[in-house]
Amino acid sequence: MKTFYFSLDFEARGPNYATNGVNGLGIVVFDADGNKVDRYETGIAATNGRQMDPATKREFWDKQPAALAWLAEHEQQPWTVAADVAALYAKYRALGKIVWLAWPAAYDWGLMTAFYGEFAEAGSPGLGHTAVCVSSLALAVQTVTGAAEKPTLDTLGCPIADPHFPGSDAEAQGRAYFECMRRLKLPPAV
Repeated sequence: MKTFYFSLDFEARGPNYATNGVNGLGIVVFDADGNKVDRYETGIAATNGRQMDPATKREFWDKQPAALAWLAEHEQQPWTVAADVAALYAKYRALGKIVWLAWPAAYDWGLMTAFYGEFAEAGSPGLGHTAVCVSSLALAVQTVTGAAEKPTLDTLGCPIADPHFPGSDAEAQGRAYFECMRRLKLPPAV
């Protein structure tokens, strides 16, 4: 049975999913050798009264105008995005096992479960219960190697090509997973 690694990255309109929601999602699929085999990236339209948090706009998105413009230009309705995620998941689940990856998992996996739970159609496949936290693996690399600082995406050799474009973020974070496992001398999780 093959294993596929779904590295995900959400972009958000603010710190509160209930009032701000999310405005972008990237998923990059890797095989067990760390080769990219698929990519999904989209903006997500606001619904249910969710709005951009003014502080997040000022302190974050105003410094990322190209990424924000891309998200707005490519936005889809959230139920369409949830259906796309369900289809991508079902496609690879038919071929093997799925391992979700995120940096940090507490943030992105929490958003995935909230978003998918809200917008996926009844009967959509369940996505599982956990994601591997790549940020925690980087901390393990620091501990095992005795490094002075926790590795970053850059020091792991996985810089983000286009920061805060969700597909670029997801790809760099997925590559970091495989690099962490290599430095820890462990095979990818199965």
